[in-house]
Amino acid sequence: MSEYLGNYINDYKNVFKLEETGLCKIVMGENKNLKRLCILKIINKSHLKQLDYDLMKKQLEREEEYTKLCNSKNTVNFYRKLETEENIIFELEYCKTNLKEYFYENGNLEMRPALFKNVVQSVVKAIENYHKKGIIHRDIKPNNIFILDEDAEDEDKIIKLGDFGCSVLIKENNSEKMG
Repeated sequence: MSEYLGNYINDYKNVFKLEETGLCKIVMGENKNLKRLCILKIINKSHLKQLDYDLMKKQLEREEEYTKLCNSKNTVNFYRKLETEENIIFELEYCKTNLKEYFYENGNLEMRPALFKNVVQSVVKAIENYHKKGIIHRDIKPNNIFILDEDAEDEDKIIKLGDFGCSVLIKENNSEKMG
């Protein structure tokens, strides 16, 4: 993992890769100084350069800004941004799973009305918070709805919306289609 975290490798222990997308690697680790589990979203700068670098850099800056701005109990928390020569790293709140993975492992929500109600209420509260701050998420899907405590009772699970990569300010939203 040192190739991803560079000189920040000593800040973390028990680091391992969870998934990889076209743009980034998602790893989990424990921040040794703060003694908390976290998710590290690692974006390779050379991948950004293969795309429209300025556009992608602006998108990452927006994601950081909006995640911080919309910090609430229904939003995945943004802890800090790190930068190495090769990567931009977002340290985010650790969530055990996302709704897509939870569906895959536990079946559909239709048979679990308490969980369905909890998910809907939590996502609606997150969206209300974003809209009060003038932000549109634009990428709400099971992959971006996270469950912090999958072992809790359905009505007590902490559900959070994350991934602000496609978000925009309402006043800046034009007819650009997303999702």
